[in-house]
Amino acid sequence: MCAEALISSRIASARLAVRTFRDEGLSGTVAVPRRVALRSSSTPDGRKVCLSARTVGLVYAGQQKLGKAILAGKNGRMRNLSTRATGGDAIDPKAEKNSVLQVVTDPDTLGKLALAAVVIALGVSNRVLYKMALVPLNDYVFFLAQLTTFGYVAVYFSVLFAKVLLGQVTKPMLSLPKGKFALMGFLEAAGLTLGFIGATQLPGALLPILSQLLLGWQLIFSAWLLGRRYSAAQLLSAAAVVVGVILASSNGLGSTLSGATTIFTSPQAIYVAVFAVSLVGPALSTILKEAVFKESKEALGGKDVDLFVVNSFGSGFQALFVLLQLPLLASLRGIAPAQLPSYLASGWAVFTGAAPNAAGAPSPLLPLLYVGANLAFNITALAFMRATSAVAISFVMALTVPLTVLMFSLPLPFLPYQPSMVGPQFILGLVVLLCGLAGYTLASNAKK
Repeated sequence: MCAEALISSRIASARLAVRTFRDEGLSGTVAVPRRVALRSSSTPDGRKVCLSARTVGLVYAGQQKLGKAILAGKNGRMRNLSTRATGGDAIDPKAEKNSVLQVVTDPDTLGKLALAAVVIALGVSNRVLYKMALVPLNDYVFFLAQLTTFGYVAVYFSVLFAKVLLGQVTKPMLSLPKGKFALMGFLEAAGLTLGFIGATQLPGALLPILSQLLLGWQLIFSAWLLGRRYSAAQLLSAAAVVVGVILASSNGLGSTLSGATTIFTSPQAIYVAVFAVSLVGPALSTILKEAVFKESKEALGGKDVDLFVVNSFGSGFQALFVLLQLPLLASLRGIAPAQLPSYLASGWAVFTGAAPNAAGAPSPLLPLLYVGANLAFNITALAFMRATSAVAISFVMALTVPLTVLMFSLPLPFLPYQPSMVGPQFILGLVVLLCGLAGYTLASNAKK
């Protein structure tokens, strides 16, 4: 008999979070009240089930070992507890009033941490390999951008087709409404265009600072569209993360901010606003992806939609909208529409190594390494977003910024050696960033 049957009469009116435990000799649904003042109940064999006033977990002291938990009381003391086959002692609610009981041996949590580590590693590799890819393609940055935009559509749909044949992607997944995918593609393409317009008129040192507005837009849209509410501690921690990224990535921050003050009071201020607005598209697109994951899980009866359904249709619509504005994008990069075909042909020749590049760097090795790392990063980042949230992926990506700076301070092949990038300002930025991440995590757990 499970604990739910024993205590259901006392918590019938409470808001319940249901968790299923399965083990040898013990299976069933254990109902866990969010805020229920319940002292104890007894099992048929005399053992106790105890819940405190602010319980988010439940210990069933009997039959099988369910796992370890942490009990944190008002005095801040932490204790490891476990239930064992011999019948461990039940938690005494008088000893720890208003305690919070949280199961910590959660395979799902460990999987998310491992996935976050992979995203960070691929994110840093992606940034470093992009710089290396630009060594042979220094004059063909626009070509590389279009190659990834349109080439990835072919890759994603090829994988999607294979997964359909293997039965891994079902007809209900393919039948999901395409309206949000089209909106995602439009927002990404519009953000790309506005970003080009703003970036061409602003100093490069200012762009990393303005790019941190992405997290702010995500917090706003997640609260508006997904109904999330953030505490003051969470918002302050997010601000600390942004400040830490700026400190760690901006060499000579004083001169950068001084130049920014001049720009804000000059006619160039309009381009600052354009660049800030350009981040609305990517931010809103990530929130829409998160919404698609949640809605599709309900529509598919609790099953997650395959990543390549979202990747393929989202990238397909983005490529369509980019194609419609390709002449404008080319002109923003100083390429006349009439010269675009010859420019793309020359870029392809350099990419494949059929034509020599000015730097004499190996091609297509370096560009292909970047393309492979970028594909792996995009897929892994989307998987992490599906498992967590759009805001969570931004926090993970924030950590890649100082790690990338650290990588660039090392002697890397084909790149200039820049040991001066790591100094007191970088260390301060990294500390502030880590404190912000820790603060946000603690504030989120406390809120839960």
